[in-house]
Parts: sequence; structure tokens; C-alpha cells
Amino acid sequence: MDEMNTRKDLDNTWATLEFEFDTHPRTEVKLLRSSEEMIETLEENQVQLQNLLTSKYIEHFLEAVSKWQKMLSLADQIISVCSFLLISSQDLQNSVSEVRLVLKVTNREGLFPRLENLQQELTVCEKTLAEYLETKRLAFPRFYFVSTADLLDILSNGNQPPKITK
Repeated sequence: MDEMNTRKDLDNTWATLEFEFDTHPRTEVKLLRSSEEMIETLEENQVQLQNLLTSKYIEHFLEAVSKWQKMLSLADQIISVCSFLLISSQDLQNSVSEVRLVLKVTNREGLFPRLENLQQELTVCEKTLAEYLETKRLAFPRFYFVSTADLLDILSNGNQPPKITK
């Protein structure tokens, strides 16, 4: 009976759980935000499913529990990657903001490989940027005492001295 209640709770919880969004102050782009409540719910539900697997009656519910485990595991993986990757892909960002339901978004066919590819591309960009900043630091050693964020600000606003006087 406990297995049935847990499955009903999962159905009820995840049928309505939605992503939240913040607006970037400068660009006005919607940014995906995973609430603490959603992360806690995800973790709790994954633990509940693990506990169900130890039940002596699991053979009657194994298929449903396995399906839920797969969906929540994929949701967990995608949520951890999504927070900083969706901004780089406007069409993904728009599709998430239209659907909003966590499990419908995170269990879309091909989404995870696409996000992994974006993450690899981001890694290449970060490496190239770090190499570029190193060339600037070699040319101007005082830049070694400036944080990466401040150095980017200086370099991108170099022709507007009031913006970089701080």
C-alpha cells in the first residue's frame, strides 16, 4: 500500500512542479532558476524510490519505479547543467519558458545530449578566453592583480574611461 501512495504522491507532485525564472538585470533575458524546494523535492523523491526498491513487493511495481527513477535522474542531470547553459541557447530557453513543467522539459528527446554539446562548446570558449586574458596579463603585468571579471570589464569598456575608473 505504501508503494501506491508513493506513486500517487510522485504523480501529484511532478504534474504541477514548474521551473521558475529570473530576469537578467542588464539584458532582460529570462534566466532559469531551480528553487531550493524543487531540488529538495527531487532529492527526497529519489530517496523514496530507492527505498521502494528494497520492498519485498517490488516486483509488482518495478516497472513503474524504474520509470520514475529514470525520469527523476534525467531531470536531476539536466537541472544541474541547465542553470548556466540555457542562456546560450535562446530556442531552448524559450521552449522551457513555454512548457515550464519540470518533467516535461527535462525528459524531452535529445535534450541532454544537446546540453552536453553546449557544455563542451562552453568549455572551449572558457579556455580560449583564459588564454586571451593571459596574453593581456603578459603584456600588462598589473592585470595579474585584477580579477578575471574586472579584467573583462576593463577590456570590454576600454574606450569608455568613466565605466572602468573604479
